[in-house]
Amino acid sequence: MPFCVLFLSITCSCYIRDSHGCRRHSEVIPVCEGVIMELRDALDDAQLRNLIAQGENEQLEFKRAGEGPKPDLYETICSFGNHAGGLIVLGLEDDGTPVGVNPRRIKEYQQNIVNVLHNPQTFSAAPHVHFQEKEYDGKILLCLFVESSPDVIRYKNETYDRVFDADVRVHTTSQLASLYNRKLRIYSEEQILPFLSIEDFNPAIINRARDLAVTRNSEHPWKRMTNGELLRYSSLWRKDFRTNESGYTLAAALLFGNDDVISSVCPTYSVDAVVRIINQDRYDARETVQTNLLDSYERLYRFLIRYLPDPFYLENQQRVSSKQIVVRELLSNILMHQEFTSPLPAQIEVTSEGIATKNASVSEFEGYLQVDDFTPIAKNPKISDVFREIGYADKLGSGVRNLQKMYPAFSSQKPEFHDGKQFVSRFHINGALLQLPESAMEEKTPVNDVDRAIEDLLSSQGTISAQELAEKAQVTVRTANRHITDFVTRGKLRKVESRGRGYRYARS
Repeated sequence: MPFCVLFLSITCSCYIRDSHGCRRHSEVIPVCEGVIMELRDALDDAQLRNLIAQGENEQLEFKRAGEGPKPDLYETICSFGNHAGGLIVLGLEDDGTPVGVNPRRIKEYQQNIVNVLHNPQTFSAAPHVHFQEKEYDGKILLCLFVESSPDVIRYKNETYDRVFDADVRVHTTSQLASLYNRKLRIYSEEQILPFLSIEDFNPAIINRARDLAVTRNSEHPWKRMTNGELLRYSSLWRKDFRTNESGYTLAAALLFGNDDVISSVCPTYSVDAVVRIINQDRYDARETVQTNLLDSYERLYRFLIRYLPDPFYLENQQRVSSKQIVVRELLSNILMHQEFTSPLPAQIEVTSEGIATKNASVSEFEGYLQVDDFTPIAKNPKISDVFREIGYADKLGSGVRNLQKMYPAFSSQKPEFHDGKQFVSRFHINGALLQLPESAMEEKTPVNDVDRAIEDLLSSQGTISAQELAEKAQVTVRTANRHITDFVTRGKLRKVESRGRGYRYARS
């Protein structure tokens, strides 16, 4: 995929240096990180000045030339080659102050660099580098455009990757595996779990998926399939013909697995949602999910929908719920496209400025998405297919476009999307529209504390009632009933007896 297919031009404030070397504030139009490589054949003076004003980032590095290329130059070339490519500008201090390259030695510099890059004793695979000479404030600079390599590159038997503006040595097994997966476009969701059996899946969740699909299409193929047939039909069981290994996949476990299975095969997976509208030091409400993706979607949807406004919006001459569309698209994106093997938790934050999401990602691209002109790529195609079958998502790329379509109802600011090692989205909402609903204000105890209170009561006395839970967690009976209903829906609780007008519940 070429660089530059995904970026959003954003005006930002930054500092540049004047002729006296002093920093002054300036409005610049930054050249997006994901577009840097497109400038290699036509980098003009204004673009170079804007790049230097932005400062170093994941695809931009400044270095002094000195008496010759130093090892840290080759470490950066290695990290850029292993990441998304980038630009190294020789002849600059770290803060962008020009010191220049000796013009009489610039050809010697280039030749020395080329010799090292093509020496098999230093580089395992020769990175592709393009040179440009530029004049900047009376100094000569040497620009090195480093292409992203299809291979994992090692410099002096060490592997480097780019993290923010630093070259980081990759040495752990998980880091190396992630890097190779990124280069080979291997989807971690297709990892085979040979000891996972049909008994490890929650039949209630599979039945729910089947019912959702049949509701959308009365003759859906899943309608008459057994659970095992449904999983195989959805490519959630596969055989690796390179290793002869076969079995259910990580995607199957995440979609339909019991909670103990998910915590075993994906121990770091979680989605943490917080609301910070009034209490910005801590939070007003919080929901953390570490369960199957269908339950995760439902729980997060119920949590988030309470805090978003629902401004008037017409679609095909009929009013639709704008907030339902926004929550649906943000949730389906963060659940379908995250890298589940990453130790970084997915995050959702609602503030007075809007809603932001962040999740680990495996991407060939680093930069902002240009919504009007981008090529979407499924990060987890099998999970995405199931989400589309049950109506949790539409066709690939529609989520970003739907959010772009909805934003005028909520704010004058366009949504922002940035992809890389983390996918970050920001959907702006006019602060005057956001407020905590009364039902949220009365729930002083965070969601997770109420769930823990359920577990504590069950452990101590075997059964619980809504009244007992309300007293234990210091919430209203209505809130307690809502949490108990959620546990019943997820198959964790069942009714066991009635006392007067109320019910008691025990573990299923």
